[in-house]
Amino acid sequence: MSEKRDVVARAKPVAIVGIGYSDFARSLEADGDALAIGACRAALDDAGLAASDVDGIATYLGAYEHAELSAVIPGVGLAEERLKLREDLMALAPAAMTSIHTGVEAIRNDQCETVLTYKANKWKRGVPPGAGNDAPRVGGIQQFTVPYGHAMTAQWLALWAMRHFYEYGTSSEHLGRLVVTTRKHAGLNPRATLRTPLTLEDYYQSPWISEPFRKLDCDFPIDGAGALVLTTVERARDLRQKPVFIFGCARRDGTMEEWEMWPDLTTMASKEVSDRVWQESGLRPGDVDVAELY
Repeated sequence: MSEKRDVVARAKPVAIVGIGYSDFARSLEADGDALAIGACRAALDDAGLAASDVDGIATYLGAYEHAELSAVIPGVGLAEERLKLREDLMALAPAAMTSIHTGVEAIRNDQCETVLTYKANKWKRGVPPGAGNDAPRVGGIQQFTVPYGHAMTAQWLALWAMRHFYEYGTSSEHLGRLVVTTRKHAGLNPRATLRTPLTLEDYYQSPWISEPFRKLDCDFPIDGAGALVLTTVERARDLRQKPVFIFGCARRDGTMEEWEMWPDLTTMASKEVSDRVWQESGLRPGDVDVAELY
């Protein structure tokens, strides 16, 4: 037990003291900036903090968020000159986790005391790929794969899934039961967009997207934003909410830029960071009773 506490102490826990959300829906009228600003303000209010208390901000922007720091910082009322961390991150796989990890490291390294992190989604719908005056063009290795229909995440990861089927005896029933269980849990969350229960038969009737993935295996894009306020353990003692502590946090970009080119399709970047997370936290898989995996 003492060894576990020593490991945690070396990891320097960071506290989550505020959580904020926008509305979530398949399509919202608000733009990405407004969604992100609303979520950030809600997180600060949840923590009982003012914008002037924040000395760091980080987000992850991909292709469709439309919530850049240049709009969110003044929208939330942050003092630009006070920010010791101002990061707009991009990575091959970890997505929203990159900003949280960056905020955690900034606090652990005494660069910042209080960091605001956020992620927004605002999808453009109704415009098919390639529509418009300009024909789509791709470069790099994708110029050799896209013409053959190998162009989207479900197709890339189908290769990994089929390898997993071969190596470990995974089946469509396993995937289906995961979908059914996930939907059951979503039904308990009033913020969830899809809450209607599913059966295994519903799953089997879902159309194929890229074998072994059916439509119900794929994510369901929605509009919305979420934000967290991170701070030191010491600062958390004086704030409104009982803190949630981050004991382990690690990030690893993909081994190869193109997913189908990985040397071993039975492991992902998450495997490469798992040992570090367990070491930092002093915990083991048997200690976990809630898992939220992406």
